[in-house]
This record gives sequence, C-alpha cells and structure tokens, in this order.
Amino acid sequence: MDFNYIINTETDKTKYPIYFTTVSSRHRQENIYRKMGSATHQILLISEGNGRVSCNGKTFPLYRGCAFYTAPNVPCSYVSDNGMTSAFLTVNGISAKMLEENFSENGFLYRNDVDTEKLLSFLNNFIYEYTNSATQARTSALAYSFFLDFFTESNSKNLDYLEKIYRYITSHFASALKLEDLAKISCVSVSKLCHDFKKRYSVSIFEYIVSLRLSYAYELLSNSPNVAIQFVAKNCGFEDLGYFCKAYKKQYGITPSQTKKH
Repeated sequence: MDFNYIINTETDKTKYPIYFTTVSSRHRQENIYRKMGSATHQILLISEGNGRVSCNGKTFPLYRGCAFYTAPNVPCSYVSDNGMTSAFLTVNGISAKMLEENFSENGFLYRNDVDTEKLLSFLNNFIYEYTNSATQARTSALAYSFFLDFFTESNSKNLDYLEKIYRYITSHFASALKLEDLAKISCVSVSKLCHDFKKRYSVSIFEYIVSLRLSYAYELLSNSPNVAIQFVAKNCGFEDLGYFCKAYKKQYGITPSQTKKH
C-alpha cells in the first residue's frame, strides 16, 4: 500500500489567510486519541476499510463515502476496525477559523455523503502542484477551496434552490460563473434566478460574486505583501487587471498596492 505524508516546511506560510500544514491522499490510518485536540483544522476522508470517529460525546461510523472535520483543540478520537485507509488535509490561518465559525457545530462536522473520488482527485492534484513548486498563494487558494467546498456541500439536499446557488457561488467565486449556467443548476430561468436572489439577499448575483472575490483578494494582499497583484487578481476570478484595481479601490478606498504596504 502506498503511503504519503507531506509536511509544509515553508518559512513564511503564516503570512497567508489559510495555509496547509500536512496533506496525504493515501494514508494507512492508525488509531488516534486526542484528548486535547490537535493544533490544526483537519478534513479527513475514508478511502478504504471502516472505523469510528468520536467527538462531542457522539460516535459516528467511518467507511468509504464518509469524512469529517475537526477544529483545533477539539477532543476527538478515530479508530480503524480493519485496515482503514484515509486521506486528509490540515490547515491553519484566519480564513480557516472563519469557516469553522460559520459552518461547524462545536468544532466538528461529520458527513456520510461525500464524493470520495472527487476529494481524492483534489488532494492528489494538490500534492502534485505542491511538489512541483506551486507558489504558496496557489496552495493557499487550493486549501481554501477544499475546505469551503466541504462545508458548503454539507446537507445541501435539504436546502431550497436559492440557498444551494448561494452556497455554490460562495464555493466557486473564483471560477468563471455565468448566469446561464447558474440558472441551469437551479432549474429556473435566468430572470427568475436574478429576481429571487436579489429579493432574498438584497444584492445582485454579480455584486455578490465581486464582493467575495474582492474580500479574498484583500485577505491575500494584507497577509502576503510579496505576492504579485496580477496573480491575486487572476486567482480571485478577475481576468481584467484594470477592472480589478478599479473595483478594489471602490470597495476599500485604497489600491491593491497600498494594501500591500500596510
């Protein structure tokens, strides 16, 4: 059985709003008992075998299709019953803390509806990019996407179509989002989607997407003064650098370059 376990040894990783500490896409899972919790935010998924995870006084089964999140300093234990194989990504940073507060319950979230192949593919790609000299800004963006996707997909079957599209946009704000595609996902017309979205959230879909992109750009620039502005713009979903700078200054009253100097 293959085994990989990568530790992020970059010295300036704490300058980013979220940064990974360890990652593995295939790990022979040992029994873990953390009475004081861990020092990181972790998402762990099961690829083979089965076991159990216990947190906050509850125990849940683990098998392929299951995954769970634990926050720092949250007591947790998970054990293998028959040679369980896992994959995981652990991170730290202010963005990870914000996600925890918005989506988890007492620092823990269990899911038994994950697309295991999709998550494993993501982690394999993450490892490939990191080992082939991806920038820290890139691994930061990938880590944020992984955690945000995991949280926003949780219990999505119980949400109405507007909440589903809201979470989809929140999870994919850096991608090329078209109203026609969002309408197809929602199974409604473009006009109905736009009308209902603005009525529910008091902001247009376009305005919401731009605000998410600018917010993440601000975090990157504030915490990563050496990162290129053009790189930030592109990785936050802005293809036009001039438009990005104009929208950024309108939102924050200062330019991207001025933010880096603060």
